[in-house]
Amino acid sequence: NMKKTLIILYLAFLCFSTSYANEISAQLFGIKIYDNIKNYININTSKNSDSTFFLNTEEKPFNGLIKNSNLGTYQLSTNKQKKILLITGVKNFSEVGDQKFENKCENEISSFKILLANNYNKNVSEFDKKYYKSSNEMGRDYLFFSNELKFNKGSKKLILQIMCSYTSIDNYVHSTLYVSLIDESYSVQNSLKVWKRTKPYNNILVELNF
Repeated sequence: NMKKTLIILYLAFLCFSTSYANEISAQLFGIKIYDNIKNYININTSKNSDSTFFLNTEEKPFNGLIKNSNLGTYQLSTNKQKKILLITGVKNFSEVGDQKFENKCENEISSFKILLANNYNKNVSEFDKKYYKSSNEMGRDYLFFSNELKFNKGSKKLILQIMCSYTSIDNYVHSTLYVSLIDESYSVQNSLKVWKRTKPYNNILVELNF
């Protein structure tokens, strides 16, 4: 009887662990992808029916948000049906573009890779490095250094992305760290329409014409 009980408990634990692992793989910062935005923020549908971008603020904080102490801002993007397709934590840096340039953004990538690999039961080596470039309407150039890990959740394709973007303004390198969970087709329809893949680059300052 004792043996039977132990086996049942072990099986229950296994089921719980598996379902918990599956649960974790669909969320980031306590927010579940494909959920309705209304689960996390009060929306006045009459006023905000067209909005597909949401920012965590003191006035309108996201319900259940689990913050990371290294990130300052949190954003959610949805489709028109208010289904969350992008969860992002953001941190901004500003550094003088000279010999003392440290690339603080890239220095923070490895710790997030380890953290997310552990959380999603993946290996750090599964992240692919990708490089992109884009220009805005005013001709300002942006570089993107992206670490991407693709995985499936049922029939859905998801991307874990840890990325740095760079641009130069008045001899300063302005960089932004993004830690995101994204629906892959959303990424293709949005960012990848504007960004161009480039060859790997070693020196941000050279690429930004310092």
